[in-house]
Amino acid sequence: MNKIFSKSCLLIIIGLLSILLSANYTLSANKIWNGTTSSDWNVGENWDGGNVPAAGDKAIIPTGLTNYPIITNGTVDIKDVKITGTGSLTISGGTFTATGKIEFLATISPYGSITHSGGTLNVKNLKFIGAGVFTQSGSSLLVISNDYKNNGGGTFNSTGGTIQFTGSGGGGPDFSTGTNQFFNVIINSGVDPKFDKVVPGKIKVAGDFTNNNSLLDVTTAEFIFNGTSDQTIHSACNPVPGTNTFGKLTIDNPGTVTLLTDVEAKISFTLTQGELDLNGNNLYVNGEEYTDPLPVELVSFSANISDNRVILNWLTETEVNNYGFEVHRSMMSDKWDVLGFVEGHGNSNSPKEYNFLDEGISYGSYAYRLKQIDNDGTFEYSHIIGVNAGIIPAGFALEQNYPNPFNPATIIKFAVDADIPTTLKVYDILGNEIAQLFNETTEAGKIYEIEFNASDLSSGVYYYRLSTPQKSLVRKMLLLQ
Repeated sequence: MNKIFSKSCLLIIIGLLSILLSANYTLSANKIWNGTTSSDWNVGENWDGGNVPAAGDKAIIPTGLTNYPIITNGTVDIKDVKITGTGSLTISGGTFTATGKIEFLATISPYGSITHSGGTLNVKNLKFIGAGVFTQSGSSLLVISNDYKNNGGGTFNSTGGTIQFTGSGGGGPDFSTGTNQFFNVIINSGVDPKFDKVVPGKIKVAGDFTNNNSLLDVTTAEFIFNGTSDQTIHSACNPVPGTNTFGKLTIDNPGTVTLLTDVEAKISFTLTQGELDLNGNNLYVNGEEYTDPLPVELVSFSANISDNRVILNWLTETEVNNYGFEVHRSMMSDKWDVLGFVEGHGNSNSPKEYNFLDEGISYGSYAYRLKQIDNDGTFEYSHIIGVNAGIIPAGFALEQNYPNPFNPATIIKFAVDADIPTTLKVYDILGNEIAQLFNETTEAGKIYEIEFNASDLSSGVYYYRLSTPQKSLVRKMLLLQ
């Protein structure tokens, strides 16, 4: 009986093996990297057991080694790659194909890494089970034919290269955690990577975005275009009514993002910095056509005097990339002083009111203007408005120098209410003339500011006198060297 049973089992096992072999099934083996001799993937001594992984094998790259595999050319075909601990894999050329999955398993720092700077990496599933780091750059091409899954807080950071989705996601796509920073993105016709599978999905794109699937419909995932040079967006989706390319669309690029086709964002569109060039196409947001916003539009700018103070008020109708306003003042001359800064509202399509209080006036005429500054540093001046703060007392004014005491320079301010020959001189305590600071015909009502530099003088009391043919006035100042 036992012999009959054993013979039957043997026949069953042989039959199953025949079925597996006839169906092209292969039995996979775990191959563990040790890096004993070098970083060459194709050297048998670098793998436990002495054999390089074959097409159906699983490669395990462990932590704590000196040499880690570097692939610069040729072709590698394998089933799975597991990066454990601080294990790493570098691909700078050739073609590497994983028909199963590549996954990061480390859950505590430091994490494992993959550096992809050249060549082509084909993988069915890329999974951040742990918080690994995938760095892409150069002209490298990463092709994903099933799931991109970042549910472990991993970091995908691309400063160059392309990620191309050639097959639709299955049950495991996840773009909701960690960093999903891509450069160029290509979605093949008929392919849905399932950006919305886990909410909220967040994808950053620093290069160009090309969607060739007319049936792609993204309703919640946010796409942030954050390159440092110009970018383009192309989508085969048919908006309004139709399908959405993005759930939320944000442009955070100091340059220009250009639409090559019509595009729709289901939830919102935000312009943080830079410019959106519609390029003759349409952007729809929740079914409504988006129109180019106007630049900062200043509709009014006025000044009022109250108790020797000037209150400036201005109003904008719309704002785009408005960093804010510098407030400038001039005493009716070519010299403008910066009084302060008022922060703008960035982007706004509704009226915004602003005001500024200037408490530094006394008498005479003043001019004001605004310097509107964009986020990128470009600026534009407003029109100039004038304010008359009253007549000069007794037709003649000489203010106390400021600062006082001083070292070594100070400012002396004066004004005369007529076009008349005027001098401003400095004397020492004995009455000796030290310097002549002004000897001209004044402009009536103009406020003059003259700098006196006493770097060559010794500390002590000095006097300055303003004189016209009709009168003169003297004030005292103190130099402390």
